[in-house]
Amino acid sequence: MKPDEQMYHRLLEEWKLPQGAVWMVGDNEKTDVEGPRAVGMNAVLLDRTGASSRPDKIGSLQDLIPYINRSQSCSHSDEKTS
Repeated sequence: MKPDEQMYHRLLEEWKLPQGAVWMVGDNEKTDVEGPRAVGMNAVLLDRTGASSRPDKIGSLQDLIPYINRSQSCSHSDEKTS
């Protein structure tokens, strides 16, 4: 059950994917964002009402691809400066 880390580890193992290749999108900060991030997965809060003050959120699923692209650009920039 979310956010149990074992659930995410089993999923990754079953799908044969590295944690960084998977994105979790959901509307609950604890189960949909903190849980996946605890095992190294990417996660973003879906905040359709704008109630959350988190900077790492999207307002609709239409925002997901641009958010992922921005996140990957930042990751690649970080790798170059390291």
